Amino acid sequence: MKSIFTIVAAIICFHSMVHGNKETRLTRSTISDLKYIKDEGALNSCMQPSNRIMSFCNMSYSVPSSYMRGIAKQMDFIVDYINTRASSFTPQCLFNTKEVLCKGLLPKCSSNLTTASYLTITQPCLSLTSCPNGIFTTISRTPASLCNLSGRQFSLNTCVSSRITSLSPGICGTFPNVTVPPWAVPILQRQGASVLALRVGYNLLGVSSDCINRWTKFACQASTACNATQDGIITFGWSREECTAAVNCLPDAIKTPTAGQLDCNIYPSSSGASPLSLHYTLIAVILFLATWINYK
Repeated sequence: MKSIFTIVAAIICFHSMVHGNKETRLTRSTISDLKYIKDEGALNSCMQPSNRIMSFCNMSYSVPSSYMRGIAKQMDFIVDYINTRASSFTPQCLFNTKEVLCKGLLPKCSSNLTTASYLTITQPCLSLTSCPNGIFTTISRTPASLCNLSGRQFSLNTCVSSRITSLSPGICGTFPNVTVPPWAVPILQRQGASVLALRVGYNLLGVSSDCINRWTKFACQASTACNATQDGIITFGWSREECTAAVNCLPDAIKTPTAGQLDCNIYPSSSGASPLSLHYTLIAVILFLATWINYK
């Protein structure tokens, strides 16, 4: 069985992410029908990472803003992890590992803010097989999942159809009739397996059925889309209160590390109060869970 840390990481980061109760199923709704909508900014907004991350990655380019804000905490964790274990890497392994992590996680915005591209990491990827891979296991990603993004490019000024009618047929119900940023399409395509992985993993850890259903609702309903005018990004589907209840229903062995890594304040309040920070946890959750189930 996977360690509790790995399963908790699958829930938390992504940022990021499963059940069949009728009350959690989505109808084929439109943007005007969605709950807990949060404006995540313009489609083509880009920003530089922190100086700490740029120094670690030896980079100077900008990254899509909403994505960067969501992955910043994970990148800080990676910096700490690698820096405290640098002596366990050969110089070449250290270089290759950092190249794959940085360029595989941080797409580069074009100077005219029309595209974001994952820089080419073909050679570092080929050389990773003989290097320590603990960091990839710890963040619940495989080198292959990052290497497969090498050279891929996404538009920053268009929205596309997800071509998905249900994230997990028979479990999640229908997906809203919305368009999505192009980079979100592969994430949504993997979300169905993640939904099942979450249910299986929590069942193995003795999580109650009611609590599993709360997390299923998160994986099925919290998502990302383009706004009504097709020039911005929104997130929707889960509230701060639902997040808190989901964390609190977990057994103590899972609750403690989950609460220490997941900030429920990133979700909008059901009372209408503004959230404290941006919601991009879902993206990391989906990516982590999709990787976790592949380890089974």
